[in-house]
Amino acid sequence: NDDISEENKAKVRAYYPQIIFENSTTFKNYAKWYNCLLPFKEHAYDKVICIDSDILCLGDISELNETKYDHFSACQDSNVKFLFQTHLNIRHFFDINSGVFIIPKKILSSPRVFQDLVNLVAKYPNEKLGDQDILNRYLKFSRMTRLPGKYNVKKNIYYNQKYKDTDDVRFLHFCGTDKPFLTRTRERTYIKTKNNN
Repeated sequence: NDDISEENKAKVRAYYPQIIFENSTTFKNYAKWYNCLLPFKEHAYDKVICIDSDILCLGDISELNETKYDHFSACQDSNVKFLFQTHLNIRHFFDINSGVFIIPKKILSSPRVFQDLVNLVAKYPNEKLGDQDILNRYLKFSRMTRLPGKYNVKKNIYYNQKYKDTDDVRFLHFCGTDKPFLTRTRERTYIKTKNNN
């Protein structure tokens, strides 16, 4: 929403000439991360793959595009590494992490889904994890496909639990407050202090 400079838009267009920069006012009165629900209104596509901006790609992800998904697909939210790319989140065992998710055609073709999500945001405007909490509420009893853990590995798990090259991490997710693109020391310190992290 006009928070990317024209200079940076031009740099992105140099690599991806077909990119579309879109302004949306749907969630203008809410926290910015609710905008991650906007892909649900893209009815013209067969599939939408949504990837958070704080994710670093470390390998081939073409499988996500080539595989047919019949249901909403995402990785399980995790705070513990547990054998062979399986992750557990003790507090929310069945929750998904919204850093990477795939929306299939059958969901995209229903405008009701996006409107339901908009209504949930209005009902729960102060969710701690924003879009992730809304998606977990909405999809609680829905059939979903769990993506392999390699497509959404949290930074703290990657560093603290000693991943190896053989673990085949494809997406490293810098969720939380300490982002690698916050390069100014004062900015990082402020955000860490503000979030008590």
